Amino acid sequence: MSVGNTYPTLKNTLKLRLGVFGGITNQPFVSNPNNVTVPFFMMELEGVSSSVNSYHAGFFDIIHALDHDDFEYSSTQLALGYRYRFVNNTNFDTYRNMRLATFTFSKETFRYLGIPNETIHKSTFQIPCSFGLGADIKIHKNGFVTLA
Repeated sequence: MSVGNTYPTLKNTLKLRLGVFGGITNQPFVSNPNNVTVPFFMMELEGVSSSVNSYHAGFFDIIHALDHDDFEYSSTQLALGYRYRFVNNTNFDTYRNMRLATFTFSKETFRYLGIPNETIHKSTFQIPCSFGLGADIKIHKNGFVTLA
């Protein structure tokens, strides 16, 4: 008679998903008196367990907003966050985001009459969380449309 492990071993691996997004923004958290909109681009790397019932994920994203002739402000933001999928189907999922920490680099140029322009470079680190909602809709074997 032998004594041993009779339970099956489950191998849980990490799946990585890479997302690329784009859109427009009016930079709502800085002074923008003319409400000028500029394009922004985002890349996100998400790590999720390969388990079928995995509702939890971590992510890292980079967002870059361009400047405009009428609004010379550009920014790049790095964020680390957590995602909980409360609807998790193979073709559709809905989730809550929580950005745990963000680091933002920004550049703003001020134009003056008769004196040289002034360009200010700033960086900020933010710990308080920011929250959001999103959904992924499967359109291909390896492709999703994301609403966030």
